[in-house]
Amino acid sequence: MIRSFIPTLLTALLALVLVDAAHGELVATQKGSKLKIKGAPDSDSIQLDGTGAIGRVLVSQAGVNPQSFLGVTDIEISTGTGNDQVFVNGIEFGGSLVVNTGDGVDQVDIDNTRLDGF
Repeated sequence: MIRSFIPTLLTALLALVLVDAAHGELVATQKGSKLKIKGAPDSDSIQLDGTGAIGRVLVSQAGVNPQSFLGVTDIEISTGTGNDQVFVNGIEFGGSLVVNTGDGVDQVDIDNTRLDGF
């Protein structure tokens, strides 16, 4: 019973900081089943990819060093100012996807993604 509780607790507390000198700092945190992604004040290139498993999301900045999040049902992305790019590909989950790109000349590309994945 303790073994099954530890991964759930780690998922709930997981926080990740991806750093790319050319683009600034991207912060992704998961609390429960909600994944929040916050971009840097300047331009961002945020990539979210599915793995074929419902609720599992890989997050990276410009495709570098993807980090895995499990049990995701809701995703909130906020890029702030700058000329931002957000790519969402092949994710299946049962909640909502909110993307706020703020000011700038921004691009949002969503492909092969199901919000009713459960």
